[in-house]
Order: sequence, then C-alpha cells, then structure tokens
Amino acid sequence: MVDRLRREGLTDERVLQALATVHRHAFVDSALATQAYEDTSLPIGHGQTISKPSVVGRMMALMLDAPGARQRRRLIRLEVSRRPPPSACTSA
Repeated sequence: MVDRLRREGLTDERVLQALATVHRHAFVDSALATQAYEDTSLPIGHGQTISKPSVVGRMMALMLDAPGARQRRRLIRLEVSRRPPPSACTSA
C-alpha cells in the first residue's frame, strides 16, 4: 500500500511511515480484512466507513504542512492515545 501511494505522488515520509504503522485490517470486519490495504473505502459498522488510504495520506500531508500544524500534532497524539485498542473498534 505504501509503495503504491509513494508511486502515486505521496512524498511525505512522516505520512508514509504512519500509514505503514497502522494495521487497517483491525478496523474492518474480518471478512473485509484482505481488502483493507486496497485504495478503497470500506465499511466499519454503524453506517460509517474507513477512508481509502490515498485520501487519508493526502489529508495528513496537508494537515502537517498547514499553519499551526505543530499544535495540531500535539492534539492528535493526545486523541490517539485515548482511543480504545483496535479490537474494540471492529464492527459488530
């Protein structure tokens, strides 16, 4: 997935590393786990979807380069640290 995103023009290594670290399959139903790393959005339950990796990467890159990004990164780290483990996020 990361190699594909790099070939498609995503160049921010911070974003690529983050995308390589997150286990997307943990956030989708096990029946969809093989599709978790394709560039497509997938349902995660309760009428919600996980955005496709290219969209997530683009949003992250734009956010990291925007004015005030340092303060937002601190808030994001705090938010992520308070999230339940991935097993608690899978759809029922």
